[in-house]
Amino acid sequence: MAQLRATMESAEGTLKMATQSLDVQAAGFRAAATTAAEAPLEAAKVLEQQAAQIAEVSDAAMGRSEFVLARHEK
Repeated sequence: MAQLRATMESAEGTLKMATQSLDVQAAGFRAAATTAAEAPLEAAKVLEQQAAQIAEVSDAAMGRSEFVLARHEK
């Protein structure tokens, strides 16, 4: 009877450790899934910033070109 109790207690301890290990792995998986899900959004934000900067430079260049052309047409 004592041996059976010891075996059950050992099995219970093993199950508790396995549960803790699974919890840690699940948390890691959730974090990785969240990071992977957010990556496209972050990339889109960076691309949007770059597009805005390119548009600003383009507008400035177009304005300068129009100014230079207007001077040459006179």
